[in-house]
Order: sequence, then structure tokens, then C-alpha cells
Amino acid sequence: MPGPGKVRPLNPSTVKQARAFHKASSNIMGLRAHPVLLVALAATLLLHSTEYTTANSICPQENCLDSTKCDDLLVGGTCPQSSDTCCSVVKTEHRTHCRHYGGECMDSCAQLLQQTVVDCPTNQVCCTLVY
Repeated sequence: MPGPGKVRPLNPSTVKQARAFHKASSNIMGLRAHPVLLVALAATLLLHSTEYTTANSICPQENCLDSTKCDDLLVGGTCPQSSDTCCSVVKTEHRTHCRHYGGECMDSCAQLLQQTVVDCPTNQVCCTLVY
């Protein structure tokens, strides 16, 4: 070991090994950056496609009604019949399906939450989930 203030020259093979290690680690870091970039790109595309499908979605069949039966319309919702409009909210007097009430067909629920509908099986009732 050299004395204080004196520096021993580096072994050339050690320098080569250090350079090779640095080059290899730089390549690994470069490869790690690519998946991050791909994830960011995929997320951007997914958000864009979700936005597109939300704007141009197929309307649920039970919500395809004459516009006079709607309290609120769903912009961009398409119905099989061009004469129908996609209702976001169906007027109370025209609600016939469980989804119109924000409900689900279930085996039972409190009487206060039950709605009379045409689409639940005979052994189930429509239960309003959001009251």
C-alpha cells in the first residue's frame, strides 16, 4: 500500500472491468426505461379509447325509448332503431326495468326498496341499490 499522499496507478485490467460494468449497467438501465415508456404509452391509448367508447357507446336496450319518456338523454348512446333515443334517466311513469330504478334483481330485500318491474325472474324482486 502506498504511503499518505501517494497514489498507486490503477491496474489496466481493473479499468477495463469497470468500463465493461458501467456499459452493461447503462444498457440495463436503458432497457428498464423502455417498459416504463411503453406503460405510459399504453395508459394514454387506453384512456383515449375509453373516452371514445364512452362517447359512442351502445345504449342498453331498456333505455332505448321515445325521447318524451326521458328525463335526461345520453349523448352519443346509439339505439338499434333510429327513431329511439338513449335515455340516461327514464321518467318515473315509464320505468319498467330494474336498472331504471338503479336496482338489481335479488332474492329478497326490504319492502321499501322493492320495485315492480318486468325484467326480474319470478323468484326474485327488484331491489333499489341507491335510494
